[in-house]
Amino acid sequence: MSPHRLIFFSAALLAVLATLAAVLAVLLPAGTASAAPGPAAETRVWAITSAAHPGVRADELVSAGQRLGEPGSCPFCVSGSCVAPEDAGLNVEGANFAQRTFSSTFRGGSLAGRSISDVAGDLGSGALTPKDVPVGMIVREGNSLILNTRSAQALMQAGIPRSAWSVIDQTGDPFFEELLTGQLTRNGLDSGGFPYPTPSGG
Repeated sequence: MSPHRLIFFSAALLAVLATLAAVLAVLLPAGTASAAPGPAAETRVWAITSAAHPGVRADELVSAGQRLGEPGSCPFCVSGSCVAPEDAGLNVEGANFAQRTFSSTFRGGSLAGRSISDVAGDLGSGALTPKDVPVGMIVREGNSLILNTRSAQALMQAGIPRSAWSVIDQTGDPFFEELLTGQLTRNGLDSGGFPYPTPSGG
């Protein structure tokens, strides 16, 4: 190869390498930032608007298809991946309830009409798994609050530890935030919630 051709190919190679370095410099920081913990990483996956579900209570909205860790399983997904509770700042073990009492019968979803004790029995026998009884939670003013009281009670009655629950982080979703506000207001509670709700008999 002549000296002129060698110089030409060397210059071309350097230009390609410089371009590649510039592209990597742009892409790598963005990838690093998206993996960082904290609010910036809290992509909200389960975005359901109140307009789409007028008059529906929180216990009626959570369905078996709306679970963390299953991208695309929810028809209302707005992201290609799901956010684990620990990534969103949820304290599942220390979460309180948003109401003081609860009725014994599920009012909506796939468990509508069934009693908490019946669902707990199926969870204990293996006929149902925690994924079939998901629990929505919201972080408000640093407190983790449970939206689906009956689902949580069924899991607790079945002796299933909170670490094994199928938890949905609904923090920041306007619809669920409004539901939480309603629950707290009706029960005379602040963002600290209530640790031990009791059956209302209904």
